[in-house]
Amino acid sequence: MTAARKRPPAQTQRWSECGRICAIVAEEFGIAVAEMLSERRDLRTATPRMVAMYLAHRATNFSLTRLGWAFERDHTTILHAVNTIKERIGRDPDLRFQVDRCESAVRDPAVLAAERAVARCAPSIDSEIDELARQAFSLDPIGAAGAVRDGLRAFLATKEDAA
Repeated sequence: MTAARKRPPAQTQRWSECGRICAIVAEEFGIAVAEMLSERRDLRTATPRMVAMYLAHRATNFSLTRLGWAFERDHTTILHAVNTIKERIGRDPDLRFQVDRCESAVRDPAVLAAERAVARCAPSIDSEIDELARQAFSLDPIGAAGAVRDGLRAFLATKEDAA
């Protein structure tokens, strides 16, 4: 990247939305937001950055130019990221699962909180249950998120009754 692009005035809501998306994606991929937005090009850093660009494009009505300003990249970089992630989620079920989880969290922040609570309560998940969760999220991300919330409520209710 050559010089930092100057952001247009009065766009703080747009930048905060992109920032929220970046935070969700960075947490899902286990890296820091600053690292994700750096100029590094290794796969560990570039993939989450492209996922954040893809989700920002899907979740907002911002033009590619405005998204470029938000990510301090050129609009063609945003377009490349969107096309690359579209192609990769078609052939990589693990990436699709991660993108679906992030997209659910972007649309409904309660989903992210429920998944974190479940992870704290049950750190070791059987591989069959994990596979069923992947299938549920791929078929119906919003419905699966509701099922996670309902399951968490039921689990916490039985835990309170036992105490």
